[in-house]
Amino acid sequence: MDPFPLDGGSEGRRRVDPLLLEGEAPPTEDFPLMPRAAASGEQTVLLQVGQTRHLAFVSTVAGRFTLLVRYSNDTKAPPDVVAVAVDGREVGRFAAVDTGDEGHGWNAFRESSAVYADLEPGPHELALTPISGDSFGTEIDRVIIAPADTYSPSPLDGSAAP
Repeated sequence: MDPFPLDGGSEGRRRVDPLLLEGEAPPTEDFPLMPRAAASGEQTVLLQVGQTRHLAFVSTVAGRFTLLVRYSNDTKAPPDVVAVAVDGREVGRFAAVDTGDEGHGWNAFRESSAVYADLEPGPHELALTPISGDSFGTEIDRVIIAPADTYSPSPLDGSAAP
């Protein structure tokens, strides 16, 4: 399906801007909010293995979308693994690799490897669940959702470029 449906005008396709979901919004008492100056909203949500953060969003068009999770994970252990689900169906996983050393990596962030989901127009629910990792957890800053054919991670550093 085309994520840029024809709009009938001389412009041809219409642009679909990336959607940004803050991990800490809306606030919840279920997970601690961590103050982080380098986070997009200056705070993150801390998830432990087995906990799930649900984030609601609305897609205005149908198509294949790239999902990128910006996170921090200060660990010397193997990377935490985070499952990504949309509307109750797992669409992928990513390894939350170390973002720093010995307590100094919590304010440093990386973007996950790309996860892809086919979406129809309408409301959806994204779920992020660490399924393995250490006792310090993984902090979620934000999620970027954008049409897959126009937005992907850089092959060199994992950052996204429109």
